[in-house]
Amino acid sequence: MKENSKEKLPKEIEPEEPQVIDETIQNQETKTIAQFQTTIIKSTFPPPELLERYKQIDPSFPQRVLKMIEEEQKHRHKIIERGQKFALSIAIGGLLTTLVLGIWGNPWVAGMIGFTSLATLVGAFLESKKQEKGF
Repeated sequence: MKENSKEKLPKEIEPEEPQVIDETIQNQETKTIAQFQTTIIKSTFPPPELLERYKQIDPSFPQRVLKMIEEEQKHRHKIIERGQKFALSIAIGGLLTTLVLGIWGNPWVAGMIGFTSLATLVGAFLESKKQEKGF
């Protein structure tokens, strides 16, 4: 600080000069060691210990987190239901196209479309089961 700024401060706020406790400390390097911890939660709900820590920050926070989780789950269920309806409509459309082409005398084209429709649905089903198991 400049000398003239010290005069403007009240006496109780006036900064003190640092004191050297030990001369050897002043000439050594300072090293800072930091440790970080990462926690991965694979559950939908956070563990109770974490909710308790959130509660220390804001008492309403655990309830807000649980409400957010419930709303996310409802949203996810709607999306899954919509996807299942869409997959069903594609399957029915593919099978009807296969039927019509088969009746009109195009068995190879009908077979390819029918096989592709069913293979796509089976593949999507197996992929969803694979993701549920976490593979």
